Amino acid sequence: MSAELFTALSKFVTETVQAQVTKELEKFDVRSTVQIQSQATVKEMLTSLDIPEKGIKSSSIDWTDFNFSSDMVKGRFNGLSSNGLTDNAESVQLTIDDRGVVVHHNLIVETISAVTSQAENITVTNNADFNNATFSGDVNITGTLTADSLGSLQEQLDNKQSYTINGKTVLSEDSIGPSILNSNLRRIGTLKELQVEGEALIGDTLYVSPTSRVGINTDEPTHALTLWDQEICLTFGKYSKDVASISTERNQDIMLKSGTNDNVILKADGTTEIEKPVLNGKKFTSGNKIPGYPGQVGDICWNTTPLMGQPIGWVCIQGLQWCNFGTIT
Repeated sequence: MSAELFTALSKFVTETVQAQVTKELEKFDVRSTVQIQSQATVKEMLTSLDIPEKGIKSSSIDWTDFNFSSDMVKGRFNGLSSNGLTDNAESVQLTIDDRGVVVHHNLIVETISAVTSQAENITVTNNADFNNATFSGDVNITGTLTADSLGSLQEQLDNKQSYTINGKTVLSEDSIGPSILNSNLRRIGTLKELQVEGEALIGDTLYVSPTSRVGINTDEPTHALTLWDQEICLTFGKYSKDVASISTERNQDIMLKSGTNDNVILKADGTTEIEKPVLNGKKFTSGNKIPGYPGQVGDICWNTTPLMGQPIGWVCIQGLQWCNFGTIT
């Protein structure tokens, strides 16, 4: 075969093959076919590829719209924190189960609000305000209890339970604890006994001093008992050994009354007025003439208008019989 023929034949075959290949390729979508084959190849590589740990940087991954189900979160977490939660506990402090929320140790809060709260033990180290609280067990208070009113506590003391502070009973069903030394009670019921050490003032009227003196309407008693009634001051006390004294120590009289009678008047000038004296069973009266009423033997009537030759008075010897005695000469 000549060279010219070979060259012509080769050219014909090449052109014919190219035309046939071009015609066949026009029947296919090469771009889509390549894309499908590429995706299949990449998927096969990714599913079978063993990527080493830390082989892909997190910064190289687009996390936009990424989410996962909470059911995928299991196990324990240390150092968990967020804008509203920080977990620094070294042991279990909080459990949530079908019973509710269980706090295993101390619950520390700035403010707590609850419709109903039940607790076996509550410790308050600063302040606690209760609008309406009911305690069915013992209440232990460490520090000072301050209350505007304790009246409702009686309703809460059931089964002879008590309130204690520092382990000492301060209030029980029917008594205040013996350790209570200071109080500011405004009103109490009927007292069966009252023992006071030091000063005592009752009703702004009765005053008892630490020096064993009592004052009525005065807080400066000068005797065992000093009584003031407006401008009158009456004292009761010791005058000397085995001698008692009832006095005013002012320029005032003292009257001893019985019923409507002014029986005895002790005058400030030292004199004594006796309205109807009786000495040793004998009555002493007065008049300007011999009595016309019956008397007892020995009764004496003093003459209020004595004159020369007249008697000083009259003495009863029996019934209506009165005799002169002590003629004035």
